[in-house]
Amino acid sequence: MRTDQLVKADKADLDKINTITEGLNLNDKKKWSPEMREVSDLYTQKAQEAAAMGYKVARKTPAKKTATTIPSVADQSQHDALPAGSEYIGPDGVKRRKK
Repeated sequence: MRTDQLVKADKADLDKINTITEGLNLNDKKKWSPEMREVSDLYTQKAQEAAAMGYKVARKTPAKKTATTIPSVADQSQHDALPAGSEYIGPDGVKRRKK
């Protein structure tokens, strides 16, 4: 088995993993090491200080996709007006690129 492969695990596999990791669940803060608790507390403290100074939590927003439209060309004058290398839809509905 390759290490970059996903395989379906059965209950015995999951039980073995759970035993090895001692049921590690990072959402369960009772199982955190002292260092993990310290880092979490420092992060919370700094976040509260920043909020008190007027900073807000930055939320990552997805980039807006701009719709690109390919012009339709119905006659030679419209074709001539396009810059070289432009894509366009010809009178027959086929997408083309001007040379």
